[in-house]
Amino acid sequence: MKAHRLFGLFLIMTIACYTLMAQDNSSGEVEAILQADRDFARVTADKGLEGWMSFIAHDAVKLSSTGALLKGHGQIRQHDAATMFADPAVTLHWTPTEGGIFEDQQYGYTRGRYELRKKEGDQFVLVGKGTYLTVWRKGEEGKWWVVTDSGLPDQ
Repeated sequence: MKAHRLFGLFLIMTIACYTLMAQDNSSGEVEAILQADRDFARVTADKGLEGWMSFIAHDAVKLSSTGALLKGHGQIRQHDAATMFADPAVTLHWTPTEGGIFEDQQYGYTRGRYELRKKEGDQFVLVGKGTYLTVWRKGEEGKWWVVTDSGLPDQ
């Protein structure tokens, strides 16, 4: 099994455990984290890598497709610039389908669907899609920051 699939499975299991221990998720915080994810998608669509990085926590971690653990802004920026944002004709779009807040009210998650689209002439062609899971941490200023993000392509 590839490293990113193992990491994805680990994240899903972690989220499931935390979700079982979570407080009532009917609060406005669930909507706030879902809105943060929608804002993250919009800013990334508008500004590319710079928009993407504006939501990544300074101490975020990410597992690359090769299994390397990327730590912090510098490593994540370098990797994502060379992979996800290397081709300006390819754009990443996503929509959260669910979210939750952990018991401590400082961490939460969003899960949803993503698509990679490539501009060919006047049209956008779907080149990939899948499911993602993002773990968030609430900052002192109340902003939700991405601490890790993982996606699994559809088979």
